[in-house]
Amino acid sequence: PTEFLAQMGHKDRAENLPKSIVNLASSELCQFQAFRISDKPYGTFQFHPELNPEDNRRRFIRYLDGYASYMSEQERVETLKRFRKSPEMEQLFPHFVKLIFG
Repeated sequence: PTEFLAQMGHKDRAENLPKSIVNLASSELCQFQAFRISDKPYGTFQFHPELNPEDNRRRFIRYLDGYASYMSEQERVETLKRFRKSPEMEQLFPHFVKLIFG
């Protein structure tokens, strides 16, 4: 799909990509969410295709003190409310593997 929900949980992100990298997905929070190396069977995500919303929420809570220590209490509460299902992403991962490995 041209748009999909994904499980995210990072504060680090790539700001620039080398010319040999093809950007495959972006978001408002991160310009490079998925990319691959041109003419190579290598690619990666900056979101978490292995997580469902419940696991991602538990992960956020687990790292809350260190990972989200920059957030106010209100921001933490609002973030905990935003975890949603990402059915397109669950279908996207097998397609990505096929794209990379043929």
